[in-house]
Amino acid sequence: MKAQVYADILLVIAAEIYESVSKNKKLSKELEDYLDKWSEKIVEQVKEKQGGVEFGIGFRAIVKLAGKVKTEVTTREVTREVMRPRLNDLISQYKSEAQKWGS
Repeated sequence: MKAQVYADILLVIAAEIYESVSKNKKLSKELEDYLDKWSEKIVEQVKEKQGGVEFGIGFRAIVKLAGKVKTEVTTREVTREVMRPRLNDLISQYKSEAQKWGS
C-alpha cells in the first residue's frame, strides 16, 4: 500500500516540479525529449487501459494525468501499475538536470 501512495506522490511532485521549473527556466532539449519519451509510454498504456481517454502529448500529458490521479480511483490504479517501473529513471533524470543547474 505504501508503494502505491509513494508512486502517487512522486507523480504529483514530478508534475509540479515540471510546471514550476518550465515557467522559470528553459529545460534542456535533452531533458524535454527524455520527459516526452518517458511520458509517451505511460500515457499510451493508461489510455489503452482507460478506453481511449485523451490526455494530450508530451510531459504535459503527465501533468494532466497527475490531476486525474488525485481525484479518479481508476486512473490512479492504472497509472500506478504503468508508472511504477519507470519512476527510478525519471528521478535519475531530474537529479542529473538539477546538478547541471547548480553548476
